[in-house]
Formats: sequence, C-alpha cells, structure tokens
Amino acid sequence: MANSKKPGGLREMLESMYSVIALLFILVACVELCDAAAAVDVYRLIQYDMSGSPFGSRFAALNHHAASLHFPPGVDLSRTVLIIPLRELNITFVREYINQKKPLGGLLVLLPEVLSFKTGGNKQVHEKEKMKNLLAELERLLVHSNIPYPVYFAFENDEIDTVLADIKKNDLMGQPATATTGGYKFVIPTAEPKKVASPTMTNIQ
Repeated sequence: MANSKKPGGLREMLESMYSVIALLFILVACVELCDAAAAVDVYRLIQYDMSGSPFGSRFAALNHHAASLHFPPGVDLSRTVLIIPLRELNITFVREYINQKKPLGGLLVLLPEVLSFKTGGNKQVHEKEKMKNLLAELERLLVHSNIPYPVYFAFENDEIDTVLADIKKNDLMGQPATATTGGYKFVIPTAEPKKVASPTMTNIQ
C-alpha cells in the first residue's frame, strides 16, 4: 500500500514543480519585456486642407517594427517605421519615396539635440545653421505633400541613439525586425485624427 502511494506522490510533486517552473519562465519573460519598453517624446507632422486638397500626414497611430536607412534592398517597408536621423537625411531619397508613393508604415525623423529648445548657449553655431536649413527643406517637402502614413519627429538622446545603433546593426546583418525575428517596435496608441468642422455662427444684430 505504501509502495503504491510513492509513485503517485512523486508524480504530484513533479507536476507542481513543472507549474512552478512554467510560472518562473512567464515572470522572466514579463520582466524582460518590461525592461525593453521605453517612452520617447514625439511630435506629429501637421495636417491641413487647402481648397479641398489634403496636405501633410493624415495618420497618427503606429504599431510597426523599426528599421534604419541600412535596410536590405527589396525589403517590404509597408509595415515598418523608418528612422532617419536628420544628420543622415538624404532629401532626394525622401522626395522619391513620397512622389513615387512607395509603401511605408511610418517615418520618424530624429532631430539633433542642438536644435532642441531645451538646450541653450552657442553650441556649434555652424552645425546648427546647417541642420536648420536641412530641416526647413524637409518641412517644405512634407507640408506640401499628401503623405499616407504617420510622420513623427523626436530629439536625439542617449537612449534613442542606443536603440538606433542596435537597429542599424541588425539591418546591416540582413536581419530586419519582424514579428518572428523580434526587434524594436514603435507603438503610438492614438485615435486617427478627424477633420474639425467649422462652427456655424449667426449674426443676430
């Protein structure tokens, strides 16, 4: 009788250990996912209508993997957020992408910290003027086009520079981020913008 109880007790103990081990794996996965999450302040490109024609970016929500300018040739970017530092920006590349209506999940332009309103002083005046001129040219291109994907701007910092370095390394190795391979993903859970109707006013004078 005692011998018949031992295997059952051992089985129950092993089953409880398996559930504890599974719980530990879930907790570790949750901790790793929480550590990987980071918040970045971003600013959306303007949208407006002129004489009934739409201009700017008409979308706001994002939930796509990130890629750099070093993406492999022929890769599908329709569900990818392309991150471009302003220092590396090729205005011809962006113009061709917009004019030829190539599919893109989103665009994030990283502005150098020297342009940030948070920084003061006379840091690198020549570089600042050069970046301002490039940004003005990019602005003219973006606000005079109808862009069918979200466009955001963010200021560079150590955290986002580290993320971009990892993304570049993976892209150069031919391992772009996907749902199966993993990688960085940008998520902006916001409602899509809607046109604000002009108010109707009555003059009762």
